[in-house]
Amino acid sequence: MTLELDLPSPYKIFRREENNNFSYYEFTSDKGVNYYIHFDVCEYLEEFIDHGKVFYMSFGRKRKESFDIKIRETIICVLGFFFNTKENVLLYLCDTNDGKQLVRRRIFDSWYDLYAFSLNVDKIDEVIISDDEEYYTSMIVRKDNTFYNEYVTAFRKFHEGLSNEKNDNINETV
Repeated sequence: MTLELDLPSPYKIFRREENNNFSYYEFTSDKGVNYYIHFDVCEYLEEFIDHGKVFYMSFGRKRKESFDIKIRETIICVLGFFFNTKENVLLYLCDTNDGKQLVRRRIFDSWYDLYAFSLNVDKIDEVIISDDEEYYTSMIVRKDNTFYNEYVTAFRKFHEGLSNEKNDNINETV
């Protein structure tokens, strides 16, 4: 089922919910480009915590478009709607397919700097370094989330585990 959300956004936002574990938002820019924002339940931190819901987010567009400030404003509006539920936690990994993950990280950092106060959130950043690539990942959590400290600890332990696993693999090959 798809419904139009009544949000203070520059573009009309439509939400499609498939089940309790998946939400999909769509909007169309003035130039007719379709954008989507997808939230799906993430199980990466389940072994550390079992409170609320942790989601990973992805978004994209159907084709390239020149800069449009209303796109950013619309995405931030969806994030504000997402964080209306104070127990929601958001994870994201900057896409590496085209080698522009650092550019994406800088964009997300600038958006966070602009909107963190109004969304009442903190962003915790980590970098996963593999043999030939850096993966930029972040967790965004509301400051008043009941389990804030547990989520931050779990996120850091998860990345520590990835780093230790990589170091173990390096030591085995030496």
